Amino acid sequence: LPSLLLLCSSSLQSTYFAPTDPMDRADPARGRLAVLSSHLLAAGAEPAAALERSPASAAAPGTRAGVLAVVDSRTGKRYEVKVSEDGTVRATDFKKV
Repeated sequence: LPSLLLLCSSSLQSTYFAPTDPMDRADPARGRLAVLSSHLLAAGAEPAAALERSPASAAAPGTRAGVLAVVDSRTGKRYEVKVSEDGTVRATDFKKV
């Protein structure tokens, strides 16, 4: 089950999440948390004494594959764009619109 990180206060301790380089590409989530915590601490908030993990679960998403219907409001012409299994469309498919 995935876990969500809940904040017990309005700020984080910057040293808790801060990697050596705040924008370390190996762990971008920690980098984002370090930047966020530095912003909150700069606002004069007190550092959080504790952080709490909360387990969360959700049903797996169903099939996202299919077809997206696009209607050009200028001409009324209808186009169909294929949607992949992961729920994405190719930008080049919109060239025909």
